[in-house]
Amino acid sequence: PTAAPPLAKPAPTVAPSLPPAPAAKPAEEKPRYGGVLTMVQKEDAAHFDTHQMLTIHISHWVDASYSTLIQHDPRDDTKLIPDLAERWEISPDGKVFTFYLRKGVKFHDGKPATSADVKVSMERLAWPPKGILSHPQALFAGLDKVETPDDYTVKLYLQYPKASFLELLAAPFTAIYPKHVVEQKGDMKKDIVGTGPFKLKSYTRGVVFEQEKFADYFIPGRPYMDGIKRYVIKDSAAIFAALRTGQVLFAGLRQHAVTAREQEIL
Repeated sequence: PTAAPPLAKPAPTVAPSLPPAPAAKPAEEKPRYGGVLTMVQKEDAAHFDTHQMLTIHISHWVDASYSTLIQHDPRDDTKLIPDLAERWEISPDGKVFTFYLRKGVKFHDGKPATSADVKVSMERLAWPPKGILSHPQALFAGLDKVETPDDYTVKLYLQYPKASFLELLAAPFTAIYPKHVVEQKGDMKKDIVGTGPFKLKSYTRGVVFEQEKFADYFIPGRPYMDGIKRYVIKDSAAIFAALRTGQVLFAGLRQHAVTAREQEIL
């Protein structure tokens, strides 16, 4: 009789492949306190009144000293987050913006910040008094009136809905100025008095501009740095020498032409 064929060996059992384990997220570095950011400004600011600036250059000098009602989230600039205003509401018709301000905020001179300071700043931008040239005045077209029901509430009324209005209020040039200084001085071209994280420490025109940590800044634990020091250096060779020797930590290369040789040095 014909022998039966041998039975086929059963195929080995193969364990299903598993997806690789997700890589562990690196621990987020904790902020460290201290240190001064040293940097280069190739040109002196013509003045310090950011409401009247004709170029963004002025804003670079003073932004760290001022606050706006709201600001862009530094971790996601598509989002708007509170600054001087802790929250806000928009009416259903899109024409009334109500801002509720933080309490206990101080200007660098120790005076309290209230809705009166916001009102003066908004009106100065939208309807500048004689002798003041509001750089963003055209952007405030459509603002009808500013009301302050109490010391910590501001209502901005528009003549028509404006989708870009919140973005406008987050721009650095809509800085909130102190009413008492504006009324005393008339402008802010020589004065820097804000509620921002850094206040003016010293300024030698054409040489150095120094800001220091504002101890009464309204966000607890901020800022992390002790200060910012800006050296006015116009010559490109001197700028690169300052970088190489460690006099400065940062120099915006877009401020001046960079040759191939200078790129090699860096």
